[in-house]
Amino acid sequence: MSGKPVVQDKAKLPRLRRLDLPMYERIYQAFRDTILNGQVFPGARLPATRALAQHYGVSRNTIIQAYDQLASEGYFETRHGSGTYVANELPENFVLSRQLSGTKKGVLKTKPPDKLWNAGKPPRPFQIGVPDMERFPTETWLKLYAKHVRSSPYSLANYELEDGHSSLKNTIASYLNTRKGVRCSSKQILVLPGSQQAQELVVRSLLRPGDQAWIEDPCYRGTRSALRQNGIKAIPVPLDENGLDVSYGLKKAPKAGLAIVTPSHQYPIGCSMPIGRRLELLQWANESESWILEDDYDSEYRYRGKPIPAMQGIDEGNRVLYMGTFSKCLFPDIRIGYLVAPFSILDALKEMQATTGSYPPIAMQATLAAFMHDGHFERHIRRMRSRYSKLYYSLIEALEKNCSDYLTIGPREGGMHVTVFLKDTSKTATIQEEAGKQGIALSPIFKYASSKDSAQGFLLGFSCFGGKQLISSTRQLKKIFETIM
Repeated sequence: MSGKPVVQDKAKLPRLRRLDLPMYERIYQAFRDTILNGQVFPGARLPATRALAQHYGVSRNTIIQAYDQLASEGYFETRHGSGTYVANELPENFVLSRQLSGTKKGVLKTKPPDKLWNAGKPPRPFQIGVPDMERFPTETWLKLYAKHVRSSPYSLANYELEDGHSSLKNTIASYLNTRKGVRCSSKQILVLPGSQQAQELVVRSLLRPGDQAWIEDPCYRGTRSALRQNGIKAIPVPLDENGLDVSYGLKKAPKAGLAIVTPSHQYPIGCSMPIGRRLELLQWANESESWILEDDYDSEYRYRGKPIPAMQGIDEGNRVLYMGTFSKCLFPDIRIGYLVAPFSILDALKEMQATTGSYPPIAMQATLAAFMHDGHFERHIRRMRSRYSKLYYSLIEALEKNCSDYLTIGPREGGMHVTVFLKDTSKTATIQEEAGKQGIALSPIFKYASSKDSAQGFLLGFSCFGGKQLISSTRQLKKIFETIM
């Protein structure tokens, strides 16, 4: 036996954290982090799966699933007749992870994610990402949910979900084909707990540690997290008035394996990518044999012109994966999203989904399928589009009247927030701090960017507030500007 440390002392076994994750993933993350933190060295022998299952109080299959994932990513290696060991050749990001600035003893310091709002409390003025729940048809939803729970109790105990409830997949496919310009069959759809899980699934399935991926700069912060946690090098690509600057990406990282974009409504700035830029991006993906992940998180709420068809619908090379979520257009706790993938990579994605166990509850899937099939979904979207449009233009009018001396308003395409840019870029942090003291939630743009030197401004949410409250809050914001600027 090797003289290197043996991971079999119970006192040395990693503690399990992240109570929100499945047990196998908690075990996987605990061992992975222990290795990356330098607490266990290459060549160390791992406990037998039966012994570890007994220690953590779980089934042996759970341990095997975690071990298999660690082995597939190169952290573990199995030696026939000897057992499982920490790999002698660790993944490429091992050394990088231990050399990151701001770390001590190999522990990466991270900031906890910002909370959208406190549970049980109303959102603060200008809070982003909060749908108007008072106008959601709650009674209709609860009746459909109760119907499915009562009528098919055994289906709720079915673990063989494969890639989603068949009725829901059929309904989503029909909706995407007719309303979003997506070309797909239900067989190409994977149902997931949300957009973050979709990004994780794509990154883990199609990329390897050390690969590069283009991201919009600024972009949704979960995108950076998905790449960083899987050892992928994010390449921030700046935006212009047409969205992601493809020419910059070609110069910076022409062989990147993936580009993650929000072409129909860029998050957080709000611009849309025209057809010429979309074709330019598709040409790069085809020529470099790279992938594009198209995020279409809130394109339902476009307030001028017709909805922009998905880029996936014009992709002749089958290089685009299309993802969406129902959390913004229905309610956050629904935890249902979807991923549309080319047939060529479906098996790899399904295998990874089975490994991670990322499936929404079957009763919730069945309820959503009925909600969409019976027409409730589209009626709700039409009502909310009408209401949000009025709030959107009311907020813009109030900003132009009260705050035009201090800011300019960004692209006016739609969505659930308005982006504003400060004329005096030196006061962003001070304004945010003072607004917070007065109960106003301002989300600075730089939090979504690769550098604090990026555009200075804020995202102002309006979707769950009344028109009078928005006007009043805008006047309050004006007073803050007058005091500070």
